Amino acid sequence: GGGKDDAAEDNDSGRADEGGGKRARVETKGGGTGGGTKTKTKNLEAYSGDAVKKRNRRMFGALMGHLGNARSAIKRDSKLIEQKAKVEQTVRNKNAESSVRIRKLERQMSISEKEKAFTKRDQILCQMRQTELSMLTEEWIQRQQKLKQFIGTKTEPVLFWMPNPNPGGD
Repeated sequence: GGGKDDAAEDNDSGRADEGGGKRARVETKGGGTGGGTKTKTKNLEAYSGDAVKKRNRRMFGALMGHLGNARSAIKRDSKLIEQKAKVEQTVRNKNAESSVRIRKLERQMSISEKEKAFTKRDQILCQMRQTELSMLTEEWIQRQQKLKQFIGTKTEPVLFWMPNPNPGGD
């Protein structure tokens, strides 16, 4: 620290030592350039006790155990994640296939509905033509009945004339 008169504690930020021993407290005075080697040696002395070494080994072992457990949990969970991903993918595929099938069925239904509508329209048109034909035939028969007493020519346009019923006497 540059120019601080306050006491600087070591890196454990004020926690009590688990070994039961007291910590070394290092005070810095002055501009920070003088007396730096004393601070380093006192810090090294504070971490060199047997209780500290035991604590460090225990903490390192706990950390390694935690990391090992985490690694095995990741391996175990990665298999579950892969299985879930496979299941989700198959569900997506089945949904896509079913949506394609549904679209095809809708198209077929719309096509069959259109065909039914066209068939119905054709039937109605056919009935209209038959009715029109029968009406025209009826009109033609009525005209022919009226023209029955006349004789028509074979030329175009057809001329109708009525022969004289009494050819000799007038």
